[in-house]
Amino acid sequence: MEAEDVHIHETLDKYRQELRDSNQLRENVRVRRDYLPLLLRSLAFIFNHLYDSALTVGLLREACGINGHDFSGIFKFYVGRSPAEFINYHRVEAAKQLLQDTRLKTVSISMIGASVRFRRPSTFSKAFKRQEGVPPSAWRKKQLSW
Repeated sequence: MEAEDVHIHETLDKYRQELRDSNQLRENVRVRRDYLPLLLRSLAFIFNHLYDSALTVGLLREACGINGHDFSGIFKFYVGRSPAEFINYHRVEAAKQLLQDTRLKTVSISMIGASVRFRRPSTFSKAFKRQEGVPPSAWRKKQLSW
């Protein structure tokens, strides 16, 4: 394994651990007792599979034994984002960790997007720009120029 690959995996594992250690539920919102296990199971599954390209809301529902069409609404109410938005948000956040790492400055934007499991470079760029307001290349350039 190349040094860059090692740095990518170490950085992504560190970010995943930070997510596991954090509370992703919205503050000042009291969670109904019957929803708490569902939400915690869902968050744990997302954190464990964040970098799996097969991770979808459908897979999340299936793996966590979630039935019903109101799951996305419940998740969004208590977490602040729909499951798909939540997954993409944290994939972009993980990508930002890689993009600002000086050891990875020669790794292409496409490779960074693929590392956090965006299926296409264009999908990664759109999600990144939607979240950060600038394309990943401009964001990286600004971060590395500090």
